[in-house]
Amino acid sequence: MTVTLGKRTPEASLLTLLQECHERIRRFAALAVRLGSAEHEPPASLAEACVHCARYFSEALPLHVADEDQSLRPRLWGHSARVDEALELMAQQHREHQGPLAQLTAALAALAAAPAQPGLRDALRQIAAPLQEAFLAHLALEEAEVFPVVARWSAEQQQAVVLELRERRAEQLG
Repeated sequence: MTVTLGKRTPEASLLTLLQECHERIRRFAALAVRLGSAEHEPPASLAEACVHCARYFSEALPLHVADEDQSLRPRLWGHSARVDEALELMAQQHREHQGPLAQLTAALAALAAAPAQPGLRDALRQIAAPLQEAFLAHLALEEAEVFPVVARWSAEQQQAVVLELRERRAEQLG
């Protein structure tokens, strides 16, 4: 699966790209929860959706986390005590999400492999629902504390980070 930042021109602002990433996180987290509750979904459709969702969480989401940790955090650090505190909490949350994300992708893979097997949907839902809540809190923190600072960066500053994000994705594609 090719992972892109969207269908934007190279002039897209960094803030726009970050907001789009956050919307995808929300959408795929909600999808994971729905897949855990999809009782009347045809098995082939359920399996396909699980594969798609697992790919997002195993390929695209780690790139977004790297964007924040490697491209945003160093540039934001020292802006204010409040932002530094938010950055520390964000980094901690990124680490805390790793275990549940591994469980989520494993549950999605299991359901994709055996969409009619009893209990797999419940297992997925039990993992996906609390992770969705954790993501929503995490995204709210970033949007309240980080995005306003990024919004004040110059177009040149934002474009420099956009280029880093694109390079990171190009490296992944090999």
